[in-house]
Amino acid sequence: MLEDLCLRAVLGRPEIDCVDRFMECIGANGIRLSNPPKFQMKAFLMVHDEDTTRRIGWAAVWGLLDPAHPAFAPLRQFLLDFTRV
Repeated sequence: MLEDLCLRAVLGRPEIDCVDRFMECIGANGIRLSNPPKFQMKAFLMVHDEDTTRRIGWAAVWGLLDPAHPAFAPLRQFLLDFTRV
């Protein structure tokens, strides 16, 4: 999923520690999420803007996601290979 890829690209950011603790709290209280990575990414985005309609593209535009991050290398390679077909 795209969210998994983006989460790898933001590992180490201080706000991810907060989001991770929030996720732990949710789990400790018996709440089961149907799609934890989507929830986690949405929580990360909401740290920066309370607008719940924000998408991953917004995070890239505002510099929260670095498209040059090594986490995106496989996707870049796939797209390059795909265009060569």
